[in-house]
Amino acid sequence: MLDDPDDVEAIVPAILQAAGPMTLAWTWKDSSGAFLSALTVEDNVMFVILSVLVLIASMNIISGLIMLVKNKGRDIGILRTMGLTEGAVLRVFFLCGASIGTIGTILGVLLGCAFAIWIDPIFAAVNYLSGGGVWDPSIRGIYRLPAKLEWGDVLSAVSLSLFLSWVVTLFPARRAARMNPVEALRYE
Repeated sequence: MLDDPDDVEAIVPAILQAAGPMTLAWTWKDSSGAFLSALTVEDNVMFVILSVLVLIASMNIISGLIMLVKNKGRDIGILRTMGLTEGAVLRVFFLCGASIGTIGTILGVLLGCAFAIWIDPIFAAVNYLSGGGVWDPSIRGIYRLPAKLEWGDVLSAVSLSLFLSWVVTLFPARRAARMNPVEALRYE
């Protein structure tokens, strides 16, 4: 018996050496190999789905910033003629988009962690509010939904979200920075 069952592969060589050359080691990982592989594939697919969702949210940041640049074109032109540099305009719009992405990431992490921690009371409340037909344990055989918060997964989701939201912010910010002040003020 091990304190951490995931360390079973580290102890197998010592057992084989102690038991002799005619020994065959069969661990729980060997007997559940297909199931563990399926779980690994599921984890990778869920990360890809999460990445697509974060990319869609990042596209919303892009569209919002493009509309902001179009609406503020006159103001950008006035500020540029007064001496504001391209870098300063780029920083203003980058900070605007990055702050939206950062606030969205923080709120998403807080809501996601709260949901994972309190999943049973949430399902109980939904089941109660809907009249009791949402989750019937007698049909599914699962009496509680196991949810384990993995901080590595949370960190990778936060990193992906921040990276994508900050990178996609650069495109509309560069567009605002490169706006010609003469063209911005021509029809005003």
